[in-house]
Amino acid sequence: MAKAYKSAKRTLVIVLVAIISVTLLIVFFANNSGGALDDVYRFFGVLPQESGEDFVSFIDVGQGDSVLISSNGYNALVDTGPPESQESLIESMGELGVDDIDVLVVSHLHNDHTGGIKAVCENYSVDNLIASDLDKKSNKDTDIAKQEVLSNGGKVYTAQAGMNFTLGDFEITVIGFYPDMADENNRSIVVMAKIEDYKFLFTGDAQAKAENRLLLDGINLDCDVLKVGHHGSKTSTSEKFLKAASPQFSVISVGEGNKYNHPSASVLEDLEEESMVIRTDESGTVTFHIRNNKLSCNKEKQ
Repeated sequence: MAKAYKSAKRTLVIVLVAIISVTLLIVFFANNSGGALDDVYRFFGVLPQESGEDFVSFIDVGQGDSVLISSNGYNALVDTGPPESQESLIESMGELGVDDIDVLVVSHLHNDHTGGIKAVCENYSVDNLIASDLDKKSNKDTDIAKQEVLSNGGKVYTAQAGMNFTLGDFEITVIGFYPDMADENNRSIVVMAKIEDYKFLFTGDAQAKAENRLLLDGINLDCDVLKVGHHGSKTSTSEKFLKAASPQFSVISVGEGNKYNHPSASVLEDLEEESMVIRTDESGTVTFHIRNNKLSCNKEKQ
């Protein structure tokens, strides 16, 4: 019995010595390598897991658009809502854990999509701005944004179909952009974001003419989540386009009681036949999480 006790005591001492040694080693590395603890993890043959989540959040900005794509701490923002929603946009982004913006995409130059861009650029570092050719055509908001991004060492790119980039676990591609079209809505940059087995399609305010161009160009529009074009206006989301996209969820970013009577009753009817329809005027900010290759939807207002 005494022998067993001595053995257990010896084991406990060894464990305590090992714990103290590891603690001292971590402190040593932290103090002598600028706090870079990766060296410690490598010493033991492991690396820390990346922090952050994978999600797409359709932010409630009233009668306008703003979508945050986030993965492992990297952030892309597609549009910035109308001027009157600047404060609520910044507040929402803070609640979503945004520290900076790796990519800002301006779908087109109407102020219900660019109205919050000044506030975004003042509150966050923006590394990359993707828009239409701002040297040829811009507005006051995008002029300010361009100068802010460049003055802070960021880069400004003119959108081109086929342009793509990786954001954490997302692959984001400009699948359509028609700057030759007369209507500003139809010059919207159309973006597809893919993660694991799921695809999110963002159409800006693209109308039927731009949708038809996408179809004629043979672009694969199949998606799981569709950001409905032009706030559910009857000018967008044609029957052929909707069939090609075949979304599981359709999100309409729209203001409560707006003067345009968006969304259109006929568009709603078509969408409801194909998908689950979610509206920001009814549900507030809508966030899709991707975890373990499963898609879940969370609404601010239930």
